[in-house]
Amino acid sequence: MQATHICGGGIGTTAHPKASKKWICESVIYKLKETPLYRAVDIQKDILRDHDVRLPYKRAWMGKEVARSVIHGSVVSSYDLLLWALLFIDRTHLLAKYGGILLGATTKDSNDGLFHVAFAIVDNETDENWTWFLATLGEALYGEDTYDKIITFISNRSKGLVNAITQVFPSSPHGYCLRHLETNFMKTNSSLGKSLRMQCWAIVVKIMYAYTLKEFDDAVRELALPYTILSTSSATALSDSYAVTAG
Repeated sequence: MQATHICGGGIGTTAHPKASKKWICESVIYKLKETPLYRAVDIQKDILRDHDVRLPYKRAWMGKEVARSVIHGSVVSSYDLLLWALLFIDRTHLLAKYGGILLGATTKDSNDGLFHVAFAIVDNETDENWTWFLATLGEALYGEDTYDKIITFISNRSKGLVNAITQVFPSSPHGYCLRHLETNFMKTNSSLGKSLRMQCWAIVVKIMYAYTLKEFDDAVRELALPYTILSTSSATALSDSYAVTAG
């Protein structure tokens, strides 16, 4: 128990059978910061051990949610910050009579579905066409107002698109599609043999999906052994994949 009351409220004795959710918040908030996957059932066990208080599961869960809100803010507010702040940029060839390239920007809506923000048909995939498309998209999103949300872009890492995003949205993070990275990595390192390629890529995926700093650091250390086996060109390709994750 910390001497400073962060969440407000409290109880007069640790044996009190009706500990409030605010008191539970205060009791678990520091551990929840260090262990984001801290479960309500574990909170029940820890409170019983440390304070001799038996908590109903629901109250332990509610106390955890209060603590989570103190640490991260409310779920609704956090989602509002994410909405429209993540855009997937891609292109596809049109195979109908007139041909051309379809450029598109897509995001996720509040129902976790896909929402098409903008699209355009151009004659070819060039730096100029990507720059025009993104500049027009920026005008539509920003208008004349000051836009204080940074958009994160996800793409297949095509050179023209990478250059255009850097030019039009210089402050925006740019991530890359995991499926495309895997395809490129496997193709570039075909001489390594399937087993080593799969081993290396499995570790890269663990890095990309790490939810905590410890998971991330552990996976990076795990990558060190197969990394030393790779040739210079292969190591460069793997480094590019890792850099995407770390950035």
